[in-house]
Amino acid sequence: MVHATTLDKRKENSLLKKWAKQREVLEKAAKDLSRRPFACEADAKKALELFLREYRHQPFILKGTVAEEIASSYARPGLPKKGEQPLNTVVYHAHIQIEEDREAMAHEKDLASTFVLITNLMDTKAYPDREVLKEYKEQNVAAYLEYRVRKSLEQEESPLILPGKRKSTNPTARALLEMFDYLLVVKQGSDRALINYHGSEVIRALELAGFGKEIYLFPPRGGG
Repeated sequence: MVHATTLDKRKENSLLKKWAKQREVLEKAAKDLSRRPFACEADAKKALELFLREYRHQPFILKGTVAEEIASSYARPGLPKKGEQPLNTVVYHAHIQIEEDREAMAHEKDLASTFVLITNLMDTKAYPDREVLKEYKEQNVAAYLEYRVRKSLEQEESPLILPGKRKSTNPTARALLEMFDYLLVVKQGSDRALINYHGSEVIRALELAGFGKEIYLFPPRGGG
């Protein structure tokens, strides 16, 4: 195992940018949810459960609560008549509290600066260290991708739909990389657009791996 004592500055900035973007998306989604009134507590709790499930793969601790509130309104629009009493209705709102998961972030940093090098290629002239390291890192990333997606699918109710409409709960690294081949980044000046030829499942695969389409739209400097 090779572990860098300090994380490369470019990688660290990339992680910080990714976390900031994830938090921005989370806060907006949480705000939109909190504004939505529910007629019963059960519906609010269900919406809360769906929210927590959707964003559970991100390095944030999400705590949800349901609050009962009184909504006042009048029978007809416009200014109420003198002495007219408002109609009070009980509604429920789901609220999300977002905190950084320091342990998860530290783990991501650790992963970004750690890799394992195992080889039985002992001929250093035919297989210099640099080439062995390069090939191994490529294989190791693919294996880790496969592991993360399979682990996440254990918590999912539906399988991943692969190219050719094949359903799988244990997709191989090769199958996942084939899915990502359907993504194309188009650049115009400093702007980027992501073209997806496979539909929502390829984005879902990214999210199951703990990423999102942001890694294509907001790459680290020097990443193209």
